[in-house]
Amino acid sequence: MKTLTGTNLPNRREFIRQLGLSGAALLFAPDFVGHWAADTRTDVIVLGGGIAGLYAALLLQEKGYTVRVLEASERIGGRLFTLDHLPGKPEIGGVEVGDGYKTILALAEKVGVAITPPEAQPPQARELALFVRGKLLHAKDWATDAQANLLDPNEKNILPPLLESHYTMKNIPFKQLDEWYGGSFRQLDVSYAEFLKIHGASDEAIRLIDVNANILGVQQTSALHVLRSLSLRIIGGSKTTLRIAGGSSRLPQAIATKLKQSPETNKVVTRIVQKKNRVEVHCADKSKYTARAVICTLPFPSLRKLQMEIPLTELQQEAISQMPYIPISQVHMRPLIPYWEKDKLPAAMWTDGPLGRIFAIYNQQGEVERLTAWMVGKEAIQFDQLTKEQAINFVTEQMEKMRPASRGAFEIIYINSWSANPFQGGAYHQYAPGQINRWVPHFARPAGNVCFAGEHTCFTHTGMEGAAISAERAVGEVEQLLST
Repeated sequence: MKTLTGTNLPNRREFIRQLGLSGAALLFAPDFVGHWAADTRTDVIVLGGGIAGLYAALLLQEKGYTVRVLEASERIGGRLFTLDHLPGKPEIGGVEVGDGYKTILALAEKVGVAITPPEAQPPQARELALFVRGKLLHAKDWATDAQANLLDPNEKNILPPLLESHYTMKNIPFKQLDEWYGGSFRQLDVSYAEFLKIHGASDEAIRLIDVNANILGVQQTSALHVLRSLSLRIIGGSKTTLRIAGGSSRLPQAIATKLKQSPETNKVVTRIVQKKNRVEVHCADKSKYTARAVICTLPFPSLRKLQMEIPLTELQQEAISQMPYIPISQVHMRPLIPYWEKDKLPAAMWTDGPLGRIFAIYNQQGEVERLTAWMVGKEAIQFDQLTKEQAINFVTEQMEKMRPASRGAFEIIYINSWSANPFQGGAYHQYAPGQINRWVPHFARPAGNVCFAGEHTCFTHTGMEGAAISAERAVGEVEQLLST
């Protein structure tokens, strides 16, 4: 199975530059024995080469600081990743840019990347097939199907993919982006399952929501987290979504070209040490870097693997070690023949089976160019246990079980798992019941000379915009640290 795991290259050692008469002594000082040190005149080290890290580096550079970006994998971009080598250039990470994403839109303009409307989709792109309780049917037949539709009478007209928004959107209580945390709505920091039950969802509705909602699970997720995420559709400032021209990877690549010092890849950080007025960063290849401050954008599943000798608070340690990340696995398939014409059903599917949702991506000619199975939560976790050969066989068998017409009609071209990626640990963060009241916003505050950024540390927006906003905040914190 293909994953986005970076591979370590042979050690790339950097010689200590002449630091005056004391340079030779430093080379053999106890603190440096066994390591090659980087240029200690670096003002700030940024850990992570995603949007948050690259934008932070650019801002620091514009303010006159020297900055070095260390990225663990073999590529920059983080969870913005365009598969340029495949037909249609599939995206396996972030795609949508809200037209109200002021920070991202300004950043794209600064680095010369166009943000454009998505390509027009043919009418059939809005059609959907369902596979529920072992039965394949057209979405238009859902309300009257007695075998598949076991919802309560007042729910029967609601399609399965619309149940989540039906029970959640009308019950969002806050009107401001930063209103969801701070205690005013602490009673909502309970399981999403409990919230749904309180608002009248049947057990079958909760089961169907649990299958494909982009969360770890309705029992494992705070209702307040879901309400906050969905509220961005109303109060997030965007009316429509746009795309990064040429693919999402174009934005991080363009930012990197503006940096005087190129980001260093294959730099797996193993240890962060706070000294009196500097921070040391140790890497798996035995290299060591020193700076006056660090901006850490690493996702918490990656950060919790590090040896951190920095003054973290109890709440910060707890958040780093316990914050859940959502497992999402994708299987990209190329149709060989249009099997949906044979069974006379839409190509796209919503299922309550182990493959989750099947998205149909159309090209400019109105033809289905690619199918993408999207698994989330426990389905993704189970899928990630399979070998590549087992995964291919599993997907093939499940597709043929649901759509017999698909037998021999497609090929698998790429498999991705964000939770299996050792430098990500999941597609994005979420909160379990009770964690928002306890952690937010305290866990994102600086620890000594280490500041934190990344979409998980932004409390107004999520995704790309959240990552960019967090970078601006962290840079401001660094400025304050270095001015004292």
